[in-house]
Amino acid sequence: MVLHGAPFQLILLVEILLTAATTATSVSPIAKPGCNDTCGDLKIPYPFGTTPDCYFNKAFFINCNYLDNSPKPFLRYLDIDVTSISLDGWLQVPNDVTSDCYKKDGDPNREDSNSWMSLQFSSDLTYRTGCISLCDSITSKYNGACTGNGCCQIDIPKGLTKINVSAYSFNNHSSVSKFNPCTYAFLTEKTQFSFSSTYLHCLPQDQYPMVLDWSITGHSQCEETKKSSSYACKEYSACYVREEYNDSSGYLCKCKKGYQGNPYLSHGCQDIDECSNPDSNDCTQTCINEEGSYTCKCHEGFHGDGRKYGEGCIVDVDLPSQFPLVKVALGKFIYRTL
Repeated sequence: MVLHGAPFQLILLVEILLTAATTATSVSPIAKPGCNDTCGDLKIPYPFGTTPDCYFNKAFFINCNYLDNSPKPFLRYLDIDVTSISLDGWLQVPNDVTSDCYKKDGDPNREDSNSWMSLQFSSDLTYRTGCISLCDSITSKYNGACTGNGCCQIDIPKGLTKINVSAYSFNNHSSVSKFNPCTYAFLTEKTQFSFSSTYLHCLPQDQYPMVLDWSITGHSQCEETKKSSSYACKEYSACYVREEYNDSSGYLCKCKKGYQGNPYLSHGCQDIDECSNPDSNDCTQTCINEEGSYTCKCHEGFHGDGRKYGEGCIVDVDLPSQFPLVKVALGKFIYRTL
């Protein structure tokens, strides 16, 4: 498995864009037969698993550890909680807030400070960046905006595998200590954070959700990957590579059109019955489900392709038999006088 920092933006108050994703329906199995598919509130789809027989390889190990008599999932043997896993190639983890705090006299407040955090899976790519936000009055802050006035943000390139976040303060907050004793820095989903001027005094959370990308380690070209004995995509599924990671980062699997489920499980992709849901087909009269697809049919007395956006169903017209006519013969009468 290859893990990346998902496409994100670092804020001194930070955000990332969470890609919308769908998972297999609850009707379809998500784990291998005989394997646990949950740990606490976490749903665990294969290739992930909690035991050697239940995951694709050890990189996909979810350590279901019992803390305070409650099961809690961790990523492998790392001290990283997992809160959500998607078959579309991402997982969600909580991320600690980094802070740098000072007392009113300018002395460091070590009890409230956590000035550095690190998340690392490898060190192939190195990138450094940062942003600065300075202010002198709380009345000048704009709630919701993160444009440098009390809160700043920056773009970070995709594909990072090592993330270090540090928070630094200028002048030990000596001129703004009444309303802003700390500097905060963290990574989070864009939808999970909206700036408020009250956060300058105290941030309401010490953790925010962050997204990591995952993929199956292999050749970046699917045609080459299919030749491998460890090819992960099963029946009625296909291999694909993210456009933003079209190097050697690995590949993902998805069910082919007309199928749904877990593409990493044998027979995990199951036929979708489009006819059971009117919103899943465009038939005007009769829908007939087929393996991986469906066809439309018109009732007796109609013809056409039966589709809403095609010919539809057109009534058959046979004038002699369907519409009896009264025939009237008009002639010319000539009268003679004898």
